[in-house]
Amino acid sequence: MAVLVIWLALRWLRRELTPARMPHPPLDAQATAQGLRAVSVPTVRGRQLHAWWWPQVQVGKGACAVLMHGWGSNASNLMSAAQHLQAQGWHVLLPDARSHGLSDGDDYSSLPRVAGARHRRRCGAHALRAIALGLATTGPAHAGGGHS
Repeated sequence: MAVLVIWLALRWLRRELTPARMPHPPLDAQATAQGLRAVSVPTVRGRQLHAWWWPQVQVGKGACAVLMHGWGSNASNLMSAAQHLQAQGWHVLLPDARSHGLSDGDDYSSLPRVAGARHRRRCGAHALRAIALGLATTGPAHAGGGHS
């Protein structure tokens, strides 16, 4: 009986610590005309991270920036910063964290888990892997930014 109570308590806690998904607003027509598009980044266990990819018009020109949103948010919240970087000649990748935005969910999410170094390394590795898979021909990211 005690095991069942503990299991139920943990299940409830995991559900309560998982953020509600914030929907993405409609994309700006000017941004999509400038190349902004949705991409999917393959990760562990067959799951996908959703991301917005905003490359420069000239392939191979410009450095790449990866902007990571904060807890309970999504990549669209950094679209203004991405717009400024893209206008300055940067390729910009805006991934949705696991269980956020349009990315696949995980067993559970919690602020400590998302903030943990292991998760940050995985997100960064997946984002860089996306770039390496051909989203840009510029090589590794030259800048990263985050917000929480």
